[in-house]
Amino acid sequence: MMSSLAPRAPSRAAPSRAPSRAPSRAAPSRAAASSGVDVEAPTSSTIIPSMPTGPIAVVIGGSQGTGRAVCRRLCQQGYNTIVVARNTANLDKATQALQGDLQPSRVLASVSADITNAESVQSLAASVTEATGGRLDLLVNVAGVCLTAPFGATTEDDWQWIMESNFMGHVRTTRAFLPMLLDVDARRGSSPAPMPPTIAFVNSFGAVLPLKGMSAYTASKFALRGLAESLRPELAPKGVHVTSVHPGVIKSDFLDRAVYKESAMDTEKMRELLSSSTPGLQTPEEVADEVISAIERKKEEVMVGLPFQAAATTYRVTGANPFALAGPDNVSL
Repeated sequence: MMSSLAPRAPSRAAPSRAPSRAPSRAAPSRAAASSGVDVEAPTSSTIIPSMPTGPIAVVIGGSQGTGRAVCRRLCQQGYNTIVVARNTANLDKATQALQGDLQPSRVLASVSADITNAESVQSLAASVTEATGGRLDLLVNVAGVCLTAPFGATTEDDWQWIMESNFMGHVRTTRAFLPMLLDVDARRGSSPAPMPPTIAFVNSFGAVLPLKGMSAYTASKFALRGLAESLRPELAPKGVHVTSVHPGVIKSDFLDRAVYKESAMDTEKMRELLSSSTPGLQTPEEVADEVISAIERKKEEVMVGLPFQAAATTYRVTGANPFALAGPDNVSL
């Protein structure tokens, strides 16, 4: 359902902060600092190597799960790929894992940044601009977190944390990188990209189907979908496509960024589900393939997986929503 980047989640003891690489020394947001997860504050600067000729992609939340799978597909297609995430250990693992997919004369770079902090995002964009000469072909926003909690148990800090991580963080990255995507002159003279200039949002089925017992998560995902829907007609005449891809439940490491409060579901139960052979579960690779297809074919919106497509169609036509009747805790795929 999610991929990496934002700090994890509110409602437990305050975490220790381990140092890590980053384009800036920005501190975590208040909501992140109050979280019960390991929050790494980006520290020292990471220099992005100069990018040779060839298309360039930035993947926000690219170190794990779906984000890493998207990076792999982009490397295989000949993109110079910049992987962005908070956790430097995960970035190092991603870099090692992706090296074999990189095409000749292409560059793979990783940068630690915090999308919930404006200074960190601005520093990231400045570093990328310097390394690429202002060229950018793709921005893929994957990062996100998950909160399952009834409305009454969702605190104001919970709301700030999830809206910063799932929505405002992507507003910041899109604002920061849009000038590069719009700069046709900067791309002139470089070898042509295999796909059109695009902003891709990897969102969630919770952006289409309201989820009972997940009001904050659902609101953040509906907001992100609304952003994409509004940007699309605004940017299309300027040559930039906007697409949204909505995965279902992904067998990935999103539990690192998930919190359960007063819910029948908890981390261990979800871990058991993800390790099972339950039909309808998706892999990061399946979602990444849908992301690449949406970019290549300039699709406006994609719901991943037949069960979720059927549920979305039923909801649109009849208003019936299985996730509103029973909630995500006990609805089978």
